[in-house]
Amino acid sequence: MNAGTSRLTQRALAAALGLSPAAVTKLKRQGMPVDSVRHAAEWRRHNVRLDVRARALPSDVPASVADVERLGTLGIDALTAGHFHLVEATIRAAMASLPPAEREAVRLPLAVWDRLTAHLPLVPEGGDLSEADCGAMGVVWWAVAAAGPARPLALAPDQVAVHTCAREDE
Repeated sequence: MNAGTSRLTQRALAAALGLSPAAVTKLKRQGMPVDSVRHAAEWRRHNVRLDVRARALPSDVPASVADVERLGTLGIDALTAGHFHLVEATIRAAMASLPPAEREAVRLPLAVWDRLTAHLPLVPEGGDLSEADCGAMGVVWWAVAAAGPARPLALAPDQVAVHTCAREDE
């Protein structure tokens, strides 16, 4: 290794893959390369099978914030492995069953949000929204992510605008 280049730590690799350091250690013992995120993700895509059944929520019990966030982490694993379709319905059902008052507390990985809302058209930003408008848009985006695509949207670019909401924690 050249001077000045840093070695990828297992902790950094774990963060990049959305795993715990202990999970990286376990996968390393199973043969996962730890020299790069790309190599590790490729190995996982070919060698790790997801067991969604063990994590599915009972349909008659509302999800908790922790349930939805755990499923979001599982969603990252599924995306990495190329099998998001195996967990998508479970994530959407958990989101739909979470009581509305608890939804703002949920923190899902951006890649999972993107996948859950990928059926919507992307357009350039249109400006800032008020705090009240951001709250209303949050409700809409939650509903979109939880429900999934009902039908393709056929909107002209002049009918849609994307706005930004500033968050206090960013």
